[in-house]
Amino acid sequence: MRSRRTMSTRPELAAQRREIQGKAVRHLRSQGILPAVVYGNGQPSESLQIEGKDFANLRRHAGRNALVDLATIH
Repeated sequence: MRSRRTMSTRPELAAQRREIQGKAVRHLRSQGILPAVVYGNGQPSESLQIEGKDFANLRRHAGRNALVDLATIH
């Protein structure tokens, strides 16, 4: 019998809004920060940045195809 994840056990990932765009994002990557973009139906896209260590840890534990809650830090 396979266990199912409920919405209350969905992993959470902290993200910050990102002002840096274009080629300047390389500097973020060199610091271990991942650039990200969130798209929504009928919503403007939002540029974010995520700590690389946090993302790697999440992917290792939750897998490649997990739904994740984003906690946006302003």
